[in-house]
Amino acid sequence: MMASTNHVQPIAHRGCPHQYPENTLRALQNAGSSAGAVEFDVRRCGTGESVVIHDNRLDRVTDVDGLVSDTSVSELQQVHVAGSTAHVPTLQEVFQTVSTDVTLHIELKEPSVIDDVVMYINQFDHDVIVSSFAPTALTAAVSAGLTDVALLFATDPQDALMRAIKIGCTAVHPSASLCIETDIVSAAHEQGLYVNAWTVEDAETLTALARISGDDHSTAVDGVIIDDCSLIERCQTLG
Repeated sequence: MMASTNHVQPIAHRGCPHQYPENTLRALQNAGSSAGAVEFDVRRCGTGESVVIHDNRLDRVTDVDGLVSDTSVSELQQVHVAGSTAHVPTLQEVFQTVSTDVTLHIELKEPSVIDDVVMYINQFDHDVIVSSFAPTALTAAVSAGLTDVALLFATDPQDALMRAIKIGCTAVHPSASLCIETDIVSAAHEQGLYVNAWTVEDAETLTALARISGDDHSTAVDGVIIDDCSLIERCQTLG
């Protein structure tokens, strides 16, 4: 059984887009410092650098259109994210900017970024957890020497848990609904894995995820991936 913590760890999803332009340096630095942990997405751009953006296209979050994979890093430095003056940052910029007191949760959007992730982990002093929906990406991450990896999933919780164990994950990241509606939290804890639920949008869901049955902490999640910084203080009073 996992040892319990005295609170639920908030993890700022993409730097809390309710308050900041998502996945920008300002968002990751500010929300990460407030929460103590921040989640962001990494993929390669057209000139080969690892950059921080969720979508494979630019149009939803920037003022330009096109594929990230067709766009140079210099062009990404010129775009504006979510109507702000912020640009799409590189992975290197994130490691250079975000405090080493903040745990970095890096979602791999493609396995090709793993080498860069390993390089920056070795260069800097952050605690890093690597996550992905793709078991093959996590297997490659483990093969590259990464030890803190987490499988993301929204369906088939028992099958996903078995895959996570086989990969060698230290955590699982199920959807919030799976955590509430199934026994995945206690099942993962029985296997010695941490559980971080995504994406939590309101206090009611947060309270449900932090519920403890009697003296047994196995039903409470360890962390919640949140879009709204206003939930951070609430997290620290639960668990």
